[in-house]
Amino acid sequence: MDIEDDETDTESDASDVDDVEYEDELWLDSEKQDRQYFIGICKHIRPNDFYLFLSSVSTQVFFRYPYETIRRYLANSSIVYVQHPPIHILQLIVLENGMYSCVIKTHWIRLIQRRWRTVLAERRALWRKRCQQVSMKTLERTGSYPCGLRTMPGLQNMMRPLLIKRHQI
Repeated sequence: MDIEDDETDTESDASDVDDVEYEDELWLDSEKQDRQYFIGICKHIRPNDFYLFLSSVSTQVFFRYPYETIRRYLANSSIVYVQHPPIHILQLIVLENGMYSCVIKTHWIRLIQRRWRTVLAERRALWRKRCQQVSMKTLERTGSYPCGLRTMPGLQNMMRPLLIKRHQI
């Protein structure tokens, strides 16, 4: 009975990929424009050190189907075989020779999210220190918080610590 269940799962997975392919046929065959953003997969080409744009999916189809189904569809429609490719947000770069290269933008989003979580933790800690009795007394007497509690970390210069660490290496 388990073998039959596995066969049924495989058939439904294949039909899901076929459904995605049917819905996304126009998108797959459409001409891609330089500097446009896509949801898709790519492969790092080592000798030339660049990312080759392999395949993409429209945003409507991406949000309509499960992640695994989209990943299988992208791998099947890719110009190069890639086993278990991660899906990224990609910016397409059309090279002079007509080859499709790309820049992975998902990496930068992860870095920004990670740094923003740190900034939020710093803000919470700052608010706790500002609510202490000593800080409140200083604020009442001088009209400003004590040194070190006057500026609230925010979006501006949020990524600076990462840049400083990078240049120190």
